[in-house]
Amino acid sequence: MISPSLAQTIALGANGSLAGFSLCVSLVTIPSFLQTGKAVEAFPLFYGRAARFAISHVTVSTAANLIAYYYGSRDVKHLYAAALTAAFIPLTFTLLMPINRTLLSIAATDDKNRNHAQANALVDQWSTRQWTRTISSLVAFAVLLIF
Repeated sequence: MISPSLAQTIALGANGSLAGFSLCVSLVTIPSFLQTGKAVEAFPLFYGRAARFAISHVTVSTAANLIAYYYGSRDVKHLYAAALTAAFIPLTFTLLMPINRTLLSIAATDDKNRNHAQANALVDQWSTRQWTRTISSLVAFAVLLIF
């Protein structure tokens, strides 16, 4: 079994990394996609890489926070951080996956048949919804740092 202090360190690192990644996606990546006017071309590559990163960080962070709580400090901040990080899962499935599927479908069509205006509008909508995950990850990280 992993030691509680190591779990706390892993939780803090994974939460911090996820928060920084989420902030970068919201403030840099998606606005850059939108500025090109052809966000649909970049989205599949971004999606494949970002999904693997987010899934691994959400899993590690949630597990480490739960281990830190149950086998260590019993500090409720780890439960809050675990819940806020695990919230990525339902937020992704309810808010983002329908848009992801549509964007990937548009990207798979022949370039001359792509509706770039619709795709850019979807990426803009995705960006707005992504902020829920960004805020959730930032609050989880802040909870671990401040309390």
